[in-house]
Amino acid sequence: MKNLIQYITIVLGLIFTLTTSSCSEEFLEVDIKGNIIAETTEDYNLLFNNRLLHQFFSPLPIALSPEVCMLEPFNSGPFFPTKLPAFKWQESIYLPDENMVIIEEYVSNLYTYNKIIEEVPFSTGGTETEKLNIQAEALANRAWLYFQFINYFGKPYNPDTATTDLAFPIITEADITESVFEQATVEAIYKFMIDDLNKAIPNLRNTFYGLRMSKGPAMALLGKVYIFMGDYQKGMEQINNAFAEFETSDVEIGLYDYNVTTLPGGIHAPGFVGPGVPPVNSDIENPYLRAHTNIDGSFSAELLTSPETTQLFEPTDIRRNVFYVNNSGPFTPPLPTPNILRYVGGSFAAMGINIPDLYLLLAECKTRLNDLDGAVETIEFFRQHRMPVTDASIPSGLSQQELLEYIMDERKREFAVKGMEWFTTRRVFSDPMLSNKTYVHTIYNADASVKETFNLTEDRLVLKYNQRFLNENPNF
Repeated sequence: MKNLIQYITIVLGLIFTLTTSSCSEEFLEVDIKGNIIAETTEDYNLLFNNRLLHQFFSPLPIALSPEVCMLEPFNSGPFFPTKLPAFKWQESIYLPDENMVIIEEYVSNLYTYNKIIEEVPFSTGGTETEKLNIQAEALANRAWLYFQFINYFGKPYNPDTATTDLAFPIITEADITESVFEQATVEAIYKFMIDDLNKAIPNLRNTFYGLRMSKGPAMALLGKVYIFMGDYQKGMEQINNAFAEFETSDVEIGLYDYNVTTLPGGIHAPGFVGPGVPPVNSDIENPYLRAHTNIDGSFSAELLTSPETTQLFEPTDIRRNVFYVNNSGPFTPPLPTPNILRYVGGSFAAMGINIPDLYLLLAECKTRLNDLDGAVETIEFFRQHRMPVTDASIPSGLSQQELLEYIMDERKREFAVKGMEWFTTRRVFSDPMLSNKTYVHTIYNADASVKETFNLTEDRLVLKYNQRFLNENPNF
């Protein structure tokens, strides 16, 4: 049987090409060619300097998100064959005989992190503190990977069923000979993430470098894990801890003020094909950057904002007026309706730790814990960075449920066509406080008339393993 995974890692600046075998049943198998074995502590530190640890190519995060639509004839680009089944929320997104790219990319990184966790304590030339720092970084990165696994291949956390709901294997060894993997339960994976993060946080560096994990982002990730379990008190505490940690950073971490940064000379000033994009290594809104390539944020018009999403924006919202346009590309005619827009905010979808996400999660936690005044203060502070301050106030007198719904709409305004909302949609799908929410994807004809619609159902919240994967892993 063909192997599932292609592994790629870097040691001492050399690329290890980790190839697959045409007749192997092993879930993890590598053929390392021309490599230098890591020995010193610095060798293991350099393992993190690998583009493939922070850049991914699967289009699923955006295609699955509920705020997008498709419009004829622009839905036919190179990634379309993968996007369309995800957009339709089909039972099987991958063809029976193809590799599941979303797993390939993540599991290759898991091998690297497990290698560091296992071996760096025995490396040479480093202090014990340095070894603990590096091991902690790998532990927290592993927790982030499992946050992805559980949100694609496990049911949303339900305390009544989490101990029996099966998800993805917990793999803790960099053992390329292992061939038998058992699915862990949702409960076990959440416990695994919490344990990794609690072990990592005390030993993590507190310096800021967006492509490396540090203490503040790990605290924020732990907060997100608790929130996805429905423990809003613990989640809020950890996010507050993260914000306190960010304040000690030697560089700025926070929100961009679009009232300033979108003006001429600003970092988001409009250019030839769209607004400017901050440098990856100094993006103050992404203190831990993990990104999926987003051609729909640059030159593609395959995935666009749905009319329902566009209508959520207020007239003076800078996000709407700078980061979205009503055309399929530069110098092209307007799209057939002003309520379908193309995102032009950058060619990657940030899936790591994102400051706007943390503010919106903090406002949500306060709302759910009935601190409505605190939630309003948080959401209005956030909105003051996205539109004129005079327009940033939210409607007064909202009930707890109305405020929660408002925050969910604010998430759509902030993250439209950015890939962030699929995980949120899964998490709140059965939330009784949001019971009136429905999720629909629409394909429009060239004249903006409806061609097809697709409704998200609960059984489609989990990606299905395809036949090739099941053949290679018969224990699943």
